[in-house]
Amino acid sequence: ILFGVSIFVLMFFYPKGLSKKSLDKCTIKSSIKTVICSILTVLKLRDIWITSVVGAITFGTFLALNMLWAPRLLSNLELNTMELGVATAILWLGLAVGAPIADLISNLFKNRRHVISAFAILQGISVIILLYGNLTVHIIYFCMLMFGFFAGGHMLNFTVGSEIVEQKYIRT
Repeated sequence: ILFGVSIFVLMFFYPKGLSKKSLDKCTIKSSIKTVICSILTVLKLRDIWITSVVGAITFGTFLALNMLWAPRLLSNLELNTMELGVATAILWLGLAVGAPIADLISNLFKNRRHVISAFAILQGISVIILLYGNLTVHIIYFCMLMFGFFAGGHMLNFTVGSEIVEQKYIRT
């Protein structure tokens, strides 16, 4: 914060020293044009749309469960505040463990799309078990861990996306 305030104050004392030349504006304009052209090139690829939608659904479900659904769902299952906090933290632990393991499994089978599909299905099954109700706290923890673990499969969508596009468009 102090660094930002310092730069702001320095701009009043050295307005000409920090201004850009017209040559730099041309460079910025050409850079922006290059970025927009790259984005449009990538958006023309059908497979990019598919992997983006799948990634958005699997991670979106994870995020919605963690931030919105889990506190309400688990409080209805009569978990106390401490158990509720542990259960939602376990989701993130599962994601942290599941993402690299999903990559290892996809490398083992040499097929990322099947691993993504399997992880998405297993993620759904773990939610169905959670919705069943009348579960002990340990089964709830296990289901939350598995849900987070299988949500880690969404990270493979980034790898699939990088394999679809040409090397120069990977950062796009």
